[in-house]
Amino acid sequence: MAAVTKYRYITLFNVTQAYARMTSDERAKWNARNSELQKKYGLTMLFGGSSYGVPETVCIVYESEKGLDNFNKFMIEFVEHGTPRGREYISSSHTIIVV
Repeated sequence: MAAVTKYRYITLFNVTQAYARMTSDERAKWNARNSELQKKYGLTMLFGGSSYGVPETVCIVYESEKGLDNFNKFMIEFVEHGTPRGREYISSSHTIIVV
């Protein structure tokens, strides 16, 4: 049986003031949408929380058996790039890829 390649994506990002002003119900909806996108793109969230020692405020670690092209599609949809709402809640992001 061939070994399965696993990709881990360590994603660091900053949230906007619009995100900071969200109510708990609004954040729950936003998080539910994120969970749906993770399933759509075959990603599993291994960790989510505050980052330490870097300028970004949030860190999420995802794992997938799918490659970088798939992750890029997820991120474009996640930050709603190219839409009027693009970057409404996430101002900047960086990703470290571990294979």
